[in-house]
Amino acid sequence: MAVLRMKEQIFEVDLVVFDKDGLLFDARYFWQRLAEARMRVLQPLLGEAVLTEWCELMGITHTGLTALDIDPGGIFALAPPQEEIIVTASLLKVSAGGDWGVAREQVAAAFRQSDEQFDLQGALEPKRGFPDIFCRLQRAAIPFGIATSDDYDRTIRSVGRHVPIEWLTCIVTPVDVERGKPHPDMLELISRTTGVPLARIAMIGDSFVDVAMASAAGSIGIGIPDDPGMAERMLPYASVIVGSLDDILIESAAVHI
Repeated sequence: MAVLRMKEQIFEVDLVVFDKDGLLFDARYFWQRLAEARMRVLQPLLGEAVLTEWCELMGITHTGLTALDIDPGGIFALAPPQEEIIVTASLLKVSAGGDWGVAREQVAAAFRQSDEQFDLQGALEPKRGFPDIFCRLQRAAIPFGIATSDDYDRTIRSVGRHVPIEWLTCIVTPVDVERGKPHPDMLELISRTTGVPLARIAMIGDSFVDVAMASAAGSIGIGIPDDPGMAERMLPYASVIVGSLDDILIESAAVHI
């Protein structure tokens, strides 16, 4: 048995699941760099006017090809790449006409190109408490994993820069489930594959969709928001809201940290 202590509350858990962007890494800095990589390859395809419309739809504030800010509740911040491709291809289809399948493939190819050009390591700024939280869980022999809206390759490359990927019990991305966050599918899949009951899984995230997913699954939802607005959106769903990963105290039968 493991125990997580926060704000004088105690939660008994057998598995801890983390979101990635915004929780382990500075989300806005990452999103800005990724948005710029997307804009560079989409501009020739969409044209400047439609690219501006795309940025507005995605929640990207920009000047030229420089991303100034990202709406944490917007499409770019919350949607998985597959949904971003569909949204972008819809804009292309409306603006340029032509065949839907061709538009979708053109956008998918542009996204692949931007991913190849994207400087992942240069866009990663670890948040306070990471990777220390992983090291503390590993020493306490408490299993942990990741449920992210990002893709698998970027997840293992970013997290693997800081801790051995072998430490992770599970990595779940949108391609693994029918429905992404805030639906419970990711946690239900993790429960089935690990054998850990949903009620003994703690889900930690920086967005309301993370704790809403936990609430829908009957799991423990731990929110670590970046701003008061997100904290307010978390309130109906979170089991507890704390300031950082450092606020999570870990205990096990053998180890007290």
